[in-house]
Amino acid sequence: MKEMDFSELTEWILERKSDVERHILQTKGKERNIRTRARDENEAKILETYT
Repeated sequence: MKEMDFSELTEWILERKSDVERHILQTKGKERNIRTRARDENEAKILETYT
């Protein structure tokens, strides 16, 4: 396995970020997003205020 320092890793990630984001957007289905976690207390209060 190749050893990398954080600056090399950051550069590698940034080089690929736009391609990965584009791929995610192109392959993302039209189905509705489903919540996978419970709402925390503050989030619930905010949502109750505006609904």
